[in-house]
Formats: sequence, C-alpha cells, structure tokens
Amino acid sequence: MSVEDLLEDIVNYFDEDDLEAIKIGLQDPNVDPSINFNYALQIAIDMGLLPVVELLVADPRVNPAKYDNFLIRRAAQMGERDIVKFLLKDKRIDPSSGNNFLLRWATAGNYLDIIETLKNDPRVVNHQAEPLLKISAEEWIKAKDYFNSHQEEIKFSKKRHGTDHSFIKVEGEIYALAVRSFLGEGNFGLVKVAQTEAGENFALKIEGLDLNAKNNAETEILKILGMIKAQATRAIPKKEFKERLVTEKLYTMLKLIKGEELFKSIYIGSNRTRRQFSEEQKLDIALKCCEAIQHLHNLGILHNDIKAANFMADIYDAYIVIQAIDFGFSLRLKPNQDSITKEGVTYSFGTDIYDLGMLLKADLQLDEKFYKNMLMPDITERITLPEQIIFLKSELVKIQKNKINEAPGLAPITPFNDSQKENIKNKALIDPVNHTNKSEKKQLK
Repeated sequence: MSVEDLLEDIVNYFDEDDLEAIKIGLQDPNVDPSINFNYALQIAIDMGLLPVVELLVADPRVNPAKYDNFLIRRAAQMGERDIVKFLLKDKRIDPSSGNNFLLRWATAGNYLDIIETLKNDPRVVNHQAEPLLKISAEEWIKAKDYFNSHQEEIKFSKKRHGTDHSFIKVEGEIYALAVRSFLGEGNFGLVKVAQTEAGENFALKIEGLDLNAKNNAETEILKILGMIKAQATRAIPKKEFKERLVTEKLYTMLKLIKGEELFKSIYIGSNRTRRQFSEEQKLDIALKCCEAIQHLHNLGILHNDIKAANFMADIYDAYIVIQAIDFGFSLRLKPNQDSITKEGVTYSFGTDIYDLGMLLKADLQLDEKFYKNMLMPDITERITLPEQIIFLKSELVKIQKNKINEAPGLAPITPFNDSQKENIKNKALIDPVNHTNKSEKKQLK
C-alpha cells in the first residue's frame, strides 16, 4: 500500500469497513501517515471524520501538536466541534496557541462545554487578557460605601468624590467607568467601557431622554437579541446632552463585543489605506456579514442601515468573527410580514440584501459574481439571503480545497483524480525503506 492509497481511503471513507481498510494501511511499514505536515490528519479533519482522526492520532508517528498546534485550529475553522473536543484531550496539544484562538472561537460560537474545558486549563488561564480598566481597591471601597449609604443613587461621580473613575449602579451591580474614552458616539448618546469588580467588561450606552423619547425601538431590538444585561434611568436637571435638552439619562449595559468596526478593519488610519485581505479572508468576511443579517431576519428584524461601520469585526488571520451593531434605524416585522412602509418608503429583506451587496462590491471589492445578484434592480429578481449564504460557502470551500499554504496546507481533499494523485506523490515523496519525508529527501524522484 502507498501513502496516496491511504489518503484516497480516507477521502472515500463511509463506514466501519473503510475504517478497517485504513487500519490495515497504517500497519504497512511503507506508509507514514505523518508525512507532509500530517496531511492525512488534515484531510480527516477537513472532512469531519472523527473515527479516522481518532485512529490517526493513536498512531505514535502522528503528533497533532506539530506545526504550532495548527490542526486543532483547523478543526475549529471547519466547525468540527467534536474533533476539537477530542483533540483537547491530547496532552500534547497547547490550547492557548494562536493567541488563544480556541477560546475566542468557542466564545464567539457560545460553545459552553468547550469554553469550560479551556477555562479550566491553566495554560489558557495564564494567557487570558487583563481587565481593560485599572481600578484601585481604594476606589472600589469608596464606591461601595457610597452606594450602601445612598441606596437610591445611580451614579458615583469622580469629580465629587476625588477618585480616578466614576461608578454607576445598575440593577444592584456596581460598575467602574472608563475615563475620557468612548467605544462609540452617535447622534443620541455615547458608549464607553464599564467593568465589574471581578474584572468583567461590558459596554455602557449612555443616552439622553427627553419627554418624547421614552420609547426606544433600538432598546427593544437589543432586548430581543439578548444583548442587554441591565438598564437604569437617572433623573437630572434639564440640561443639554448631544445637542438636545434632556431630563433623564438612560444607562444600558450591553455585552461587550470584541474587535473594532469593520470599516476600521478595512480602512486603516486617517488616510484610509486599504488593508490587504486575502481572497479567502474577504469571502469569509462577506459570508459572516450575510449570516449576521440573516440572524436578524430570522427574528423579524430589518437592520436598515447596513454599512461597514455597523459591523464589529474580530479578525486574527483565519479567525474571523463578525457581528451587526447599531440598530437605531432598524424595524420590526410582524409574523408573516416581509416588508414595512414608513413615511411613504417601503423597507424589506431585499433592501438589506442590496446594502450587503454594496458592501461586498465597494468595501470588500469582491469579484462581480459574488454580489451582482444582490444588486438586481428588480427586488423580485434579487437573490435571497439564504441562497447567497449557500453560494458564498460553496465558493469559500473551493478556495480552501484548492489552496496549498506555504505553512501547513489547505490542500484539495475530495475526490482525487489522476492529476491530484500525481500531485500527492510529488508533495509526499517517501523513501520506501527509511520513510523519509520530502523535507529530508528533496531530491527524490
């Protein structure tokens, strides 16, 4: 049996009979499953074949931690949670590799079982980010004493009490506030970092309320999305806030979304130099923007203001998480309703799709085939978002299958034709006696 035969058995894996054939292949002394950056294991991971992964990892020649733990990150990229959980049991794997890639991936996907495993591993704990704010113990003591003796108060002012930070109390919990730095600022309010005594960070949205602004549609949408942790209002003497006279301030404690505005990820600095993403990265960003908006549509929400500045992006090489933000212009649809007319203008899922198409065209500068069906003038001819997501996924898979990295690869995986088999032979040349890989025997023919 040859190495390429083993790879083809993995590609064609279907049931236990095929697994038995792979076991027999691994017993052949001429077959080294670790050659070419653990290529056999890469294929099994890409195809989601947990039984084959288990079999290969049990082979003493295969070390899944080689090449900076690339393979477990690859399993995460491919969405193979069961394979990730299996590999985490291997003591050779470093779960903190890639700047805690796995923890960020699991947190973004809300994979609680994997998060728990990672947080219990001391190697991950030791690499976790420090709290964003540095609050002294003395400040916390002063703030807690104040709120204990002033049960109805919501704000503890740094100016009044001579501390470095102000604090607020929202629904019984005390938060320290960032000083003179905002996560964002809009027409009606601003957003800054808030932090609990335990070091957990949130985004605090501060808005001024006048007598005609009690009902905030954006707040209702944020509640539907599960982004609001707590809210409180504080009466204030009538004053100007964001160019409006207000009588109350609304404090909304939100989940803190990691990353930065997608606009800032694409356009760097004040001169807006365009960041050079790979085609694979651009497609992945496009896909995840579409998926973020589809999530809203599934809940009957039209975003209605889609642009690069209204997505948060956390991008680290192949790790890409995108989330929609800023729902100030968003609209709710009733059940079975697919459009809504407001002030003579009709909004629908199709308007969001068009705006996404413009983002793919102008900001990501993708090839026309990726957005042209999103920009059809006739809304009835415009591609649906689920269809667009399927299309982008299929194109992304093509890139991942055909690409060969300069680092451990994303090589073609299925099916192997004659030219692909020849390519495997050229990439995985082995000495039939010494099982030497090509990095050691470059001149083998």
